[in-house]
Amino acid sequence: MRTSRLLTLLALQVGTAVAGAAITVTAPATASPATAAAPHVTMTVTNVRPVARALKATQVTPVRKAAPVKAHRAPRVPARPRVQSASASRPRPQVRPALTMQQRLAQAIARIPGYRTAEVTWQLQANDGHWGTADWYHDVIWISPRVPANRLYDVVVHEWSHVKSVQDYGGNVDVAVGEMNRYFGGSGLAGAERAADCMARVAGAHWTHYTPCNNSSWRAGAARLLAGGKL
Repeated sequence: MRTSRLLTLLALQVGTAVAGAAITVTAPATASPATAAAPHVTMTVTNVRPVARALKATQVTPVRKAAPVKAHRAPRVPARPRVQSASASRPRPQVRPALTMQQRLAQAIARIPGYRTAEVTWQLQANDGHWGTADWYHDVIWISPRVPANRLYDVVVHEWSHVKSVQDYGGNVDVAVGEMNRYFGGSGLAGAERAADCMARVAGAHWTHYTPCNNSSWRAGAARLLAGGKL
């Protein structure tokens, strides 16, 4: 009873899976207890193609695991050093406004060694076409606006020396002029002009009109006048 049920189930499963196949189950006529437990099964297949199709349809293709993908990191590129352009690191030159003639005159006066303010009145104006003129009677000096920049200090210190040389003699123009003619030679105003040129040279002038004052004795006398002494 149990054996026939198993055979029946087997026949049903095979019949369901294999369409168009004929199955025949036979048992021996005289079966011993041992052979009765294992009947002889004969299966006759009348159509092979449907069976192959069914078997093929039941095959399951194993799914292969994908190989792990290794993530490749991009090589680390070192950061480029920041280079500042020469135009960014170099400071721009400051453009100074041009000085007026009055400002340049003030700078030239400030260069005179031992100069004291308020001892001379300065006037910036042309005077008879000369670069400079000194009034040693009233301690007034006129400077022309046309004096070249590279000659301004030379003219300023020469005219100031005229006033200074007379102040050394208490403002007495006649005595001062006589002493300068005696010491530097000449007559009229020759000695006074030579004295003013020598005083200007000792005070740092680079250009003089009457004499370059290469005489050491003249330079020594000019130094005394600059210091407030007499010849």
